[in-house]
This record gives sequence, structure tokens and C-alpha cells, in this order.
Amino acid sequence: SNNNNKNNYKRAKVLMVGPVNGRLRLLSDKLSTLHKSKAGPFDVCLCAGPFFRRTAGAAALSSDKRGEDDAQAEERVEEESSRKDGKDLVDGSLSFDVPVLFVDDRDGPPEGLKVP
Repeated sequence: SNNNNKNNYKRAKVLMVGPVNGRLRLLSDKLSTLHKSKAGPFDVCLCAGPFFRRTAGAAALSSDKRGEDDAQAEERVEEESSRKDGKDLVDGSLSFDVPVLFVDDRDGPPEGLKVP
């Protein structure tokens, strides 16, 4: 009878990812691919680290690989892209195939993004 109880519980299949750094559209694309792959399907995706914003470490890595001016220009483009992705997520034009939860005590929506 104890073996039957074990079969009544469904284990949740969880996908863990690191910092999204504002790349919400990239996360959506990757999650869709993984969800449909042999590794999936997933019940939930947990993101640890900055979700909407880019970390200082990610920005520093960019400036090490390119000149400072190029890194600053890239940073502005990524910030704008992050803002647009956040807006698209809120208005429903960007979505994820599975529920996505993010954990970062210092993160929040990009400046100027109103979440209803």
C-alpha cells in the first residue's frame, strides 16, 4: 500500500537558470527550445540573480572584450532592449512556455515600466 502512495505524487520538473540580465526575449526563446527538447517539458523555471537588470560583472566583461566606447554603446542598446522586453512581458506580447519565477532581492522592473 505504501508503494501506491508514492505513485500518487508527481515530481515537479524544474529548470534552474542563472542571471537573466534583462535578456527576457532570449530567455523566452531558450526556454521554448528546452521545454520542447528531450530534457523537457518543465513545470517551472527558476531564475537566480538579476532578472530585469544587467549585473556590473556582465558590463565589465563587455568593456574588457571591446573598447570602452563600444561597451557603453552596447550597454545602452541592451538597456533599451531590456526595457522593451519588460514592456512586452507586461502587455502580453512576450511570454514564456512555463511559469517563470525570479529571485533577486535587489531587482525590480526597469525604470519607467509600470506593472499593473
